[in-house]
Amino acid sequence: RLGLSVCAVLTGLLLLIGAAGAADTKAPAGGDDSATDLAKQTQNPVANLISVPFQNNLSFGAGSKDNKDNVVWVLNIQPVIPFRISQHWNLITRTIVPIINQPSLFPQAENVFGMGDINPTVFLSPADPGKAIWGVGPTMTFPTGTDQHLTSGKYSAGPAAVGLFMDGPWVVGALVNQQWSFAGWGEGDVNAFLIQPFLNYNLPRGWYLSAAPIIT
Repeated sequence: RLGLSVCAVLTGLLLLIGAAGAADTKAPAGGDDSATDLAKQTQNPVANLISVPFQNNLSFGAGSKDNKDNVVWVLNIQPVIPFRISQHWNLITRTIVPIINQPSLFPQAENVFGMGDINPTVFLSPADPGKAIWGVGPTMTFPTGTDQHLTSGKYSAGPAAVGLFMDGPWVVGALVNQQWSFAGWGEGDVNAFLIQPFLNYNLPRGWYLSAAPIIT
């Protein structure tokens, strides 16, 4: 299956946290440096920044052997909200809410549209990191799918971690998690590992090149 992803960030919702105790965060002066700095912060999964990325995914060639010319559309709404819990630590929530349009993937199957399983992750991260940044915490998946074909039917949980390095125009890192199911009505057990390395090169005026494959 071939997939295509387009990710857009609502810059109108990119707000440096003040009420959460991050009033000491300083925005850079205007110009290209300011736009590039904001872009680099949005590339950091544990940045002290509220962001609401929308990731649009199109998967081609989905379906059974005799019905494999379908395109599955998934819109991931991924709000990231940080909280300053002490002078030295931040708590960052990162939630993935998938909206899915799934055509008929095999004979007699119906098209389904709705919400998939919600996946929140909570990271504990240093409030004042250097070039190397990290976060650890739990990740969970809830069977919130609005159709039986859009959910695993399982409650799952496990550990998650993210690490990245910022140097000049480069942002390099990886996000990793492991989940096991512990309850639910779906058939079979969930034992799912995920790693997402990411590599970003920042250009002037806030533009950047990014590669972020998801390996499961």
